[in-house]
Amino acid sequence: MTKSQGFIKNFMWAIILFALPLPLTFAVSNGIDPYYQASMLPINLGIYAYVWMLAAIFLASRPQWIENTIGLPSKFMKNGLAATMALVIVELHATGLQALGLAAVSGQAAFMMVNGLAAYAIIFAVAWLVKRVPALQFVKKAFAPFQSAKAATWINGAVAATVAVTFVHVASISYINAIPAFMFLFVAYTLVGFAPAARSLVARIAQSREAKATK
Repeated sequence: MTKSQGFIKNFMWAIILFALPLPLTFAVSNGIDPYYQASMLPINLGIYAYVWMLAAIFLASRPQWIENTIGLPSKFMKNGLAATMALVIVELHATGLQALGLAAVSGQAAFMMVNGLAAYAIIFAVAWLVKRVPALQFVKKAFAPFQSAKAATWINGAVAATVAVTFVHVASISYINAIPAFMFLFVAYTLVGFAPAARSLVARIAQSREAKATK
């Protein structure tokens, strides 16, 4: 693939990733109590971060139909750039909104998990930044032995756990879960995002049972 082709593909993915959360943002803006209209910016930022995490889970399965059509985004865009942008908008979301009870606890937990995942992704995916920051080079070398297929599986699991905690956070916010259209889309997006991973897990369990049965 030439540089121009790679640029066009990543540009298309940038448009897709920007457009994906729009139905959710429209649903929440149309259904939210007028009292919370002033908080729409941090709410929308949180929606974008959540949808991008779902996209990371979905794309980790490398869907064949996407590879055969527009192609998957580059590693830099999928991991480094996405992680950086997600971290920025999560920071803005967290500082722009206040929550109570379970929403506050789950939100804080998700916030810390996103920070950890973003730091990992930036160190191992944004090569030009690491080359210019000696401290990041040291950290990357220290964690290099943990860069393996098994480590990637653990990272994907950590992203899934972060999404699960974020799901609880959103679902426990009273003025958000009171919007039926948003909650319908929110659950639908989540199911679609996890579908390939769930299919893969079911297939592995079935293979394991078949292997045990043949022994």
